[in-house]
Amino acid sequence: MFTFPFINNTAAFGGELKNIKKSALYGTVFAVLASGALLMIFLQMYYSYLGFEFAMQAPMSWPSALSNAGVTPNMLTIATIASSNNSALIWMMNIFFAFWYLASVQQTILADSRYILAMSFDGILPRRLAGVSDRFHTPIKTLVLGAIVMLVWVVATILPQAASFASYFGVAQGFLLVVTFIVVGLGAMLLPYIRKDLYESACPKVLRRNFIGVPMISLLGLIVFIYNLQNAYFLMIFPQYYGITPQFLGTLVGAGIFAVVAYVVAKAYRKKEGIDISFLFKQLPPE
Repeated sequence: MFTFPFINNTAAFGGELKNIKKSALYGTVFAVLASGALLMIFLQMYYSYLGFEFAMQAPMSWPSALSNAGVTPNMLTIATIASSNNSALIWMMNIFFAFWYLASVQQTILADSRYILAMSFDGILPRRLAGVSDRFHTPIKTLVLGAIVMLVWVVATILPQAASFASYFGVAQGFLLVVTFIVVGLGAMLLPYIRKDLYESACPKVLRRNFIGVPMISLLGLIVFIYNLQNAYFLMIFPQYYGITPQFLGTLVGAGIFAVVAYVVAKAYRKKEGIDISFLFKQLPPE
């Protein structure tokens, strides 16, 4: 999921697709299958070259000086150190990874622009950000905002003073994504039982079919819940990646406080306009 962060972006563009049923199938399910196949090939090459034991132990022996400088143990940094005698291979790996990062950045900007648009449309963020260009039919303001934030972030990662913070913030953001999917999985599990009206009106027929007496959406939600719960556990026990550190916990707490404060402030502000944004979570959003 994190190796190919764009496989679920079809959902971000759902309102802009002409044939959502076919596009969602191709853009999500087929993307997962293709990306999964490429990932398995890549992992086989990676572990075959480095050796499984070395690849697993390298993060545990990662120098603290590198971590403090914002250089986290990942496949690229580990393989670069292990291939220090092969300059041609190092150049090849870094060039290919550079293209991956470029693809990741542009996909992130595109998806985040739609998330900001949705939050602005709902009234959580300023309404001005909800505008769509009549000429380009895209949310130009949120695209520019996302590009500026991303540019600042890229510059921060190459500055020694900010690299460590940027690294901790990045991994904390990834952990929050795992927590988000845990909540999504739990919600899918309980949907047929606690929101039967929404389940029957909004859930596709194929997901309302029963298997061993349980709705399919609940079974799929259980898989998502268990998988990401396991992810959260493993990510927390490896301090070289995430771990329970003051910086990591501070970032998590800060993100949580920001989300709560943003909602409370937005609700109070919209209430003065005679709008109760709590109703946003009691109906389906418009297409």
